[in-house]
Amino acid sequence: MRRLLLVSILSFLSLTFQAQSFVQIGSGTVSTSYPVYSVWNYGWYSAVYNQAGVGGEKQITSIAFESLNGPKSLANQKIYLKHSGNTVFGDGNYENPTSNGYTLVYDGPVTYNGWTEIEFTTPFAYNGTDHLIVHYESNHGSSTYANFNSTTSAVNNNKGAGSDQAFPTSAGYLNPYPSSVPNIRLFYAAAADEPCTPTINEPNGGDIQVSITPELSFNLSCNTTSYDVKFGASSGEMSVVASDVSVSAEGAYTWTPAEMLVPSTAYNWQVIAKNGELTAESPVLEFTTESVIHSFPYFNGFEDNEVWTPGWYGDLSLTDWHYQTSPINWQLASSLNTHTGQSAAKIDMNQTVVGL
Repeated sequence: MRRLLLVSILSFLSLTFQAQSFVQIGSGTVSTSYPVYSVWNYGWYSAVYNQAGVGGEKQITSIAFESLNGPKSLANQKIYLKHSGNTVFGDGNYENPTSNGYTLVYDGPVTYNGWTEIEFTTPFAYNGTDHLIVHYESNHGSSTYANFNSTTSAVNNNKGAGSDQAFPTSAGYLNPYPSSVPNIRLFYAAAADEPCTPTINEPNGGDIQVSITPELSFNLSCNTTSYDVKFGASSGEMSVVASDVSVSAEGAYTWTPAEMLVPSTAYNWQVIAKNGELTAESPVLEFTTESVIHSFPYFNGFEDNEVWTPGWYGDLSLTDWHYQTSPINWQLASSLNTHTGQSAAKIDMNQTVVGL
């Protein structure tokens, strides 16, 4: 009996402390209120995540959504998972999860802030062949306007509904505005010797005005003996810029491009953790570099429509010189040599200037 008890305890500890890895589906930067749909007091939302993104058979132990405006604390949140042979929904109807084959994996409060991991009460055994439906129900009872990063969708692979009076069981909308699916991370117990997924620190996906001499930062954890970094302009293919770099311990690592990056340009990057032949890839993330003045002598006029030269404050959607700061508006001068008061431009002296 004592031996059986000891084996049970060791088995539990092995499961509890087994290294975690994750897959991330979606890296877009479209702001959405889903999955919580917290512009309403109550809401539900369902999304299909394709098998190609979820990957092979695994025990999913937790999920995470990427909050944009946390901290946002919500009570009475439920998450259900279900296998599906379909990649889209045929209608916007509410599917009662308790009578339609869904598995309840979480029931409780959630405080969203950045990438927020939600641990399951019981792991979900994903079969590795079907697609995965994530069904979310919010009974918070008031609007919190929590927003999340999502990736654009052109198909009916998501649906949702909301109400201010009570939890809605009526039909919702297919692929509702903004026609996107929340970015998600699915955490699972890493196999023996399998490297854990690298975590990107900065620059993150969607970051803008990133230095043209950036230091790319990331975290490496379990079972990682070396790593690769892939990098390249978004308009082309990424290439391996750091290969088989030795890892001495878990923690933060950096890589810096050998040459200055091109201003106002989008770049992709990715980190690959390695342990022999076993690998784990981070998501591919895109960032955009800052605008800089790099050609001298440099001239800038204020009497034409060539506005928003790099380094100047302004609203890029406008077609004249305009600097908005209450109660003063800086705008294009109506005549020569009158650049004072409400007719002037303002330079950001903290903006990087290259070439001096």
